[in-house]
Amino acid sequence: MLGAIALGAVALPAQASAQPVSPYNVFTVNGYYSTAIDSSAGGGVWLSTYPLFPGAERVEVGASSNTPGASAVITSLPGQKIAPGTYPTTRTGGTAGTYGLDLSAMGYECSGDSGTITIRSVTRDSDDNITSLAVWYHTSGCSLHGLGTWGEIRWNSKVGYVDAAQNTTNMLGDAMGVGLGQQGPAQTVTFTGFGSDPIQFGAVSFEGTAAGSFGVGVNTCTGRTLTYRQTCSVSVYAKPTALGDLSAVFKIADSSSMGFHAVSLFQVGRNTAAGTFFPNEPTRILDTRLGVGARKGALGAQQTLSLQIPRLGRVAEAGVSAVMLNVTVTNPTSASYLTVYPSGTTRPTASNLNFTAGWTGANSVTVPVGANGKIDIYNAGGSVDVIADVLGVYQGVDTMAYGTGGQYQPHNTTRVVDTRDSAWGGPLPGKWSLSSVIDYGAAINPHVRAVAVNITAVTPTMGGYLTAWAGGLLPLASTLNFTPNAIVPNFAVVPIRYCERAPSCAGMPEITIYNGSSGATHVLVDVLGFFDDAQMGPGFRFHPLTPTRIADTRIDLGGAGSLGPSSAATFTAPAPAAVDETGVLVANVTGVNNGNAWTYLTAWANGDARPTASNLNLAPHEVRPNAAFVLLGPSNKYNVYNAGSSVDVIVDVAGRFDYFPYPLPTGVTASNASAANKPPTARPSYQYSRS
Repeated sequence: MLGAIALGAVALPAQASAQPVSPYNVFTVNGYYSTAIDSSAGGGVWLSTYPLFPGAERVEVGASSNTPGASAVITSLPGQKIAPGTYPTTRTGGTAGTYGLDLSAMGYECSGDSGTITIRSVTRDSDDNITSLAVWYHTSGCSLHGLGTWGEIRWNSKVGYVDAAQNTTNMLGDAMGVGLGQQGPAQTVTFTGFGSDPIQFGAVSFEGTAAGSFGVGVNTCTGRTLTYRQTCSVSVYAKPTALGDLSAVFKIADSSSMGFHAVSLFQVGRNTAAGTFFPNEPTRILDTRLGVGARKGALGAQQTLSLQIPRLGRVAEAGVSAVMLNVTVTNPTSASYLTVYPSGTTRPTASNLNFTAGWTGANSVTVPVGANGKIDIYNAGGSVDVIADVLGVYQGVDTMAYGTGGQYQPHNTTRVVDTRDSAWGGPLPGKWSLSSVIDYGAAINPHVRAVAVNITAVTPTMGGYLTAWAGGLLPLASTLNFTPNAIVPNFAVVPIRYCERAPSCAGMPEITIYNGSSGATHVLVDVLGFFDDAQMGPGFRFHPLTPTRIADTRIDLGGAGSLGPSSAATFTAPAPAAVDETGVLVANVTGVNNGNAWTYLTAWANGDARPTASNLNLAPHEVRPNAAFVLLGPSNKYNVYNAGSSVDVIVDVAGRFDYFPYPLPTGVTASNASAANKPPTARPSYQYSRS
């Protein structure tokens, strides 16, 4: 983490003192150290005159308090006395055109080979002895960040000064570092006004080769004016953009003579699995009909069910940030909805699954996992049985202890299966399976681990369900449920296996879809992207969010009203649903108030051509949600198209995919940032088989 190891200290009195009054006695140090010693607040400042140093005047000004003090030996130009003006310095001076400046602070020698001194004022008595001195100095000594050491000196002087002390001048990361693209814990630098005149703070900035690896959190300083002893603070965090040692300088502009205060930053960027996805064959972890995962019995009106997420694969429960589920409802006694959210948090207003009495259906749900390893499922009305199948989990811990899952590689939506096309041989018969390859080419295929798909059952002859999986032993899980003559889509992430059934498809990713009905149905499969093996280079990693509604055309939330027939609207994803490096929203898209005709909705990145595939199909007057990975265009904008009668659209977000490694390159969007560079080839390489 970004440690709070401060090599500097602030010498402040034990209790607040009044504003300094003239004549001033103060010695401030900024740079590698930070101290401010003021005689009016319990410190002591003194001046001693040395014998003439080969033709020059030499004085020492020192300060001490309850911490190690500071001192400066100042030597004038050869043949002259100390006089107002600005002069270059060396450590000893004594050469033409240079003053001498020999600085010590906090018990360390801080003299540099070069510097600058400004004698603001010097007064003398009748014997030519110095009676007051006002100095600003800057030397290259004691400089980890290349800025040197600087400050104000006043001895018996009526000349005012502007400065501040800070509680740290160096923030060091620990040996473990922070994972690439992850945001480390923030550390705080506090500034205390220490001038006779107020200090004004301006903008913050970062400098250095790793400047992009650091950011600012809470900032109470910019725009503030501090009088003596008033404070403000700025929190700074690391978000590494590269592996290895990272260093930068944090600066905040101010009205002091130097023009800023600074903090040296050091951190280590390291590899991490955080945000990667571990796909899983559909695994049932909840079925209230049988008492699996919860007590046996339907979930009642306004009741909440807590579900423990089990360990899956190599990821421990403590390492899971979010889980992807396929949630099915059956036997509802009335119209209602489910909200799935992290256990231990306030239930959000967003919904995940809307249904009517007697309806059986499913929706894919991505939900952050609560600190107790559980999620909560809330039913608004009536009673309903709830079934949940796990499709995979996202790694949340910044570690490599559990191995590395996959990064998401999005692309424009591509239809790879359409049994309505004669090339596919007709609808999928009941109790039969369809296996289909998804070919990204020889260079990409070996890296594919799971595909993000939208699967649609079209005009089935009987009620039933579809199950999508890698193939082999049929799992006890469903992907979507349908009734006769309906059009039912559902989003899923499906693990792949590599085709071995024919030489023509050898080594190509393949998924299998089973028709659990006794009747035939047409099947559509649209591919939105894939999860890789994290060995392809750049990709997108998941960042969980508390489920949040970002668009609702019923109330113009998101910037648009109801969508008319054959119309599209553009929406902007707000922060924190999307930030600069976000390329994809993990969303739930719901159609509401549909008119008297069938329609469908398509969501896609603003600036790209609208794909021919759909995200959601709606029957007349139907309320239905469907999960979607929504691509974002420039400025985090996306479009939603409505094909049929007027409809309202709701978009709820449970997470986002951020580009890895951070940041998203300028001019790059999610649709062209994928390491795959292109969508898969749609080819009717398939096999029907009786299961």
